[in-house]
Amino acid sequence: MLRQALSDGTTAFRSFSSRSKGQRLWAAAWSLHPAADDWVAAHALALLAGHTGQVITALTAQATALPSGRRDGIDACIRYLTNNAGHLRYDQALQQG
Repeated sequence: MLRQALSDGTTAFRSFSSRSKGQRLWAAAWSLHPAADDWVAAHALALLAGHTGQVITALTAQATALPSGRRDGIDACIRYLTNNAGHLRYDQALQQG
């Protein structure tokens, strides 16, 4: 999914995943999945579509299954998304060009 999004020329996705938001998603992904490409792509595309609350809910549910020693990345991602949810309006920015 990630490779397809990038090969289709999804500039917004490429830009998103290389910035701090994407880095936080990768940290969360490595907490959950050793091979995380599809996991990150799905959550990044949901964020770009404006579904920040749904991503936070999904990450929180997945984090509960982890031992405390593996939660740093996902907890940091949840904290960032929660603290900045009001500013994460990627769907609106993409509509405006």
